[in-house]
Amino acid sequence: MFDVATAIANARSEVAIDAAGILSLKSRKRVWNALAAGSDTHVALAARVTLDALCVRRVMAVWASRFDSDEIESMLSLAEAVVAGSVDTTDAAQTRDRFYTDVVDDRDYGSDPLAMYVGHAAANTVIEAMTPSHVDAMQQADDDEDLDPESYLPCYLAACAAAGGMNDQPSSSEQRRAFWLWYLDEAVPAVYGFA
Repeated sequence: MFDVATAIANARSEVAIDAAGILSLKSRKRVWNALAAGSDTHVALAARVTLDALCVRRVMAVWASRFDSDEIESMLSLAEAVVAGSVDTTDAAQTRDRFYTDVVDDRDYGSDPLAMYVGHAAANTVIEAMTPSHVDAMQQADDDEDLDPESYLPCYLAACAAAGGMNDQPSSSEQRRAFWLWYLDEAVPAVYGFA
């Protein structure tokens, strides 16, 4: 098991040398496992959801450039309410599913799906909030593209929105790298309380 500093340092090295600026799911899982080690289940859940919400908010402007609505914040607030136990999870799941269907199936993005990635990330933050076990939250794959698209993680979707496309599509390696370095250098320390 890596300690947090080692896991983050290894992840930074990966992003720095990867031609596409990718931080693999495998490396992110090492970071998450190191961060969750010894944590109370609810504390770890709250931190994961807060980190996801920061990622979504990082690319909120992509959504706002396309839609004049507060739906993303509503989804993030719903995720926080699920973590706090102040909403019924069945109702939360139904609200999330309606939003997800609207975002992924019902809207026309033309040739620019970036706003969809932001909406999808917000919807999946609610799913993360309904997955209290850190072990259950860990995806059984080493690469994001190996997952079913419906289960893409919020941080990955936010990175795609920031980069202008998914890892396997034409996109900006520099923007993707900048997102992941922000994630490792600013977002993770802010959520987990270290510098």
